[in-house]
Amino acid sequence: MDPSFIGPFKRPRLTPSQIRRTDIANIAKTVMGEAEDQGPVGMEAVGRVIRNRYDQGRGRSFTEVINDPKQFTIWNNKLKDRAQAIGRMRPGQGNPQFDEAYEVAKRVYYDTVPYVHDEVGDVAMDADLYYNPKKASPKWAKHKKVPYLGTIGDHNFHRDYNRTPKPGTISGTLRYRGGK
Repeated sequence: MDPSFIGPFKRPRLTPSQIRRTDIANIAKTVMGEAEDQGPVGMEAVGRVIRNRYDQGRGRSFTEVINDPKQFTIWNNKLKDRAQAIGRMRPGQGNPQFDEAYEVAKRVYYDTVPYVHDEVGDVAMDADLYYNPKKASPKWAKHKKVPYLGTIGDHNFHRDYNRTPKPGTISGTLRYRGGK
């Protein structure tokens, strides 16, 4: 998939610095759409899932990870109007929630999302899957190779041990610490 494509918006081929800016913007838009009502901690947790999936090699860019079909609810066709509204958002345009999502996205991109001694580090550090149990009940959530790691806001976080992280990445050095 073209790394410049996000949701219903198609853009021309990009240079590496444009890809970096596009990735950060697309992480911010995804974090905003998935966790805007979860506060900064919930946004960081969703961002950590995006980072972990990228580290596992699920895409050559963060945008490819985000565009993986049926992975992030905000980009599914059911929320097309909301996705288009989020797609038009830019930092510094008077939306403090999006500004926070953009700061989270930069931390995700540069892999500086906090790990230790905070709620996000304790629950989402190893997570590569999450869902809202009030809105969904995926089959994978009950599989023994996909253990529950914890809950942040409305989202339950899991680690899929059927997937292998790319060697030499942060996610490639993590170990399962338990859970429920």
